[in-house]
Amino acid sequence: AAAKLAAEAERERVAAEAEARRRRLEEEARAVAAAEKAARDEADARRAAEELVALRATRASLRAANLDPRRPDASALKTRDASIKRNTALTKKLLKISEDARASILDDLRKTNISKYVTEAVAAIAEAKIRAGDVHAVVAVASELHQTYADVSAALAEALPRYVCPGAKAFAPSAAAALAAAKAAAARGEDDGERDGKEAPSPLQRRLKLRTLAELVLVGVVPSAGPAYKCVRELSKERWEKDPEGFAHALSAFGMFAKAFGEEFLGIAPDRGKKKASTSAEDENGNGNGNGNGNGN
Repeated sequence: AAAKLAAEAERERVAAEAEARRRRLEEEARAVAAAEKAARDEADARRAAEELVALRATRASLRAANLDPRRPDASALKTRDASIKRNTALTKKLLKISEDARASILDDLRKTNISKYVTEAVAAIAEAKIRAGDVHAVVAVASELHQTYADVSAALAEALPRYVCPGAKAFAPSAAAALAAAKAAAARGEDDGERDGKEAPSPLQRRLKLRTLAELVLVGVVPSAGPAYKCVRELSKERWEKDPEGFAHALSAFGMFAKAFGEEFLGIAPDRGKKKASTSAEDENGNGNGNGNGNGN
């Protein structure tokens, strides 16, 4: 009996040691994982900060060039190809603008005289289906156009909001813009029936064009932030009861706008905003100096 009890005690001791070892290894693994995550988060934050610095430097450089454009004179533009064929081909390329095509499009712009086709080019930029990674390519192309042709700025300020908020009375197209859109569609080979039955821009494309519009304001192509603010105001009119999908799109657009341009357009620096949000949460829980649960002062 004593031997049996001793054996049982030994088994329990071994099991306890094994359990303790397992827990210790789990704790060590959690500590390693936490340290690795902290290192990744720190690296991500450092990389994001570096990217933001680089982005702002690029914006500042573009803005300086856009606010004081050295536009070529008429004689210089005459040395470029102004043929319908060349302009039609360029308009088609603008409809497929992307980061990969940026260099090629910029090269074509510097060789082509689009003086008579500015509105068509702007309409193509507004309608182009882009990805998030293509926004800065669009900004670069729009800047090149603005630095060459004086009427690009106003055309973009009119075309992009109409794409972001299709059907909004605040952005009803002018006769010239409507004609430009028709010409751009004709360049794509669309007839009147195809244009009438054309699908509305997707929520994703509308958000990306809002981001593009905001970037163009920051780099000085669009001279006023008014169109961007008007887009936000129009989106704020969406109601869940009337259009759940439109309401969801508006919320996503607000989130994108606040994240990408909170400091530039809203005056909220990321760190300050985070601290403020944290303080508000504490107040709501009664853990801060507020009166959330009556536990404050």
